[in-house]
Amino acid sequence: YSWNYEWGIKTGTIDNKYMMNLAVFYIDWTDQQIYQPVPSGQGSMLKNAGKSRSLGFEVEALARPIKNLTTNFSIGYTNAKFTEYQRDISNDIDYSGNFIPYVPAYTWYAGASYRLPLYKKFVDEIHFNANVSGIGRIYWNDTNTIEQDPYQLLNVRIDYQIKAFTFGIWARNLLNTKYTAFQFSALGNQYAQPGNPRLLGVSFSSRF
Repeated sequence: YSWNYEWGIKTGTIDNKYMMNLAVFYIDWTDQQIYQPVPSGQGSMLKNAGKSRSLGFEVEALARPIKNLTTNFSIGYTNAKFTEYQRDISNDIDYSGNFIPYVPAYTWYAGASYRLPLYKKFVDEIHFNANVSGIGRIYWNDTNTIEQDPYQLLNVRIDYQIKAFTFGIWARNLLNTKYTAFQFSALGNQYAQPGNPRLLGVSFSSRF
């Protein structure tokens, strides 16, 4: 079961040049499924015996300071912890107060795009786009002993529009940042999925 509380506000100018949204939240979980030893002590089972709470905020902003230029920014912060998690009472193993796995401490994004019209030229418009996103520390297990450090990803793209056709050149993770996208434990082993490396590509599309 969970109780969810959220408060937010949206603001913007009449000409839509500037916008900002804010939201804060609090979530209270009870009877959460957690692992505990079976009575025989051989293995574990899921039981509705845990409690957690999560609180944080999200902010997003958009600005169009000059013609054809759009900038946007967002940031989110989450503090998610177990408030009651007695993993093994007989052996005094208690994870209460630990961070909940797979929840990044924060996420953020900053981007800008610019549209360059080329009147009466072979190319009608050129669109420039660049953005960077950041991910905060992530814990991969209940004990908080395995974690992914914060990292950032840079993406860029240029689109050439010729009448109903668009030709694009793009790069994702331009700086070739090394990170782990997902990790888990199973049968005493650790399994990890590496994040995508630098990707370069081109795209073509048409409108009818």
